[in-house]
Amino acid sequence: MQIILAYDTGHGPVQVTTSPWVLMQWEREYKRKYADLIDGTPSLEDWVYMAWRSAVAAGQTVPADLDGFAAGLVSVRVVGVEPSTPTPPVASAA
Repeated sequence: MQIILAYDTGHGPVQVTTSPWVLMQWEREYKRKYADLIDGTPSLEDWVYMAWRSAVAAGQTVPADLDGFAAGLVSVRVVGVEPSTPTPPVASAA
C-alpha cells in the first residue's frame, strides 16, 4: 500500500508518497502493524510522521526532527491510497 499525503508549511501544498521503508519506520516507531492502518483509525500523528519520513526519503528540505516538522505545519491530509499489488509467486524449477 502506498499512501499519498499532502502537507503544507505555509508555502503551498507538497505531495509525498509513502514507501515500504516509510511504513516500516512507522511500525518500529509506534510499535504497531501495517494492518492497523487498514483496520484501525490512524491518528493525526501517524499522518504527520509518514509525511515527514516520506519528505526526508524524497530528499525534501524539512526539519530533522518530527516535532520541528509538525510545529511548522499548516495542514496535512491524505490525498489517496494505492493498494499493494502482490508479487506473483515465482515458479520453481522442479
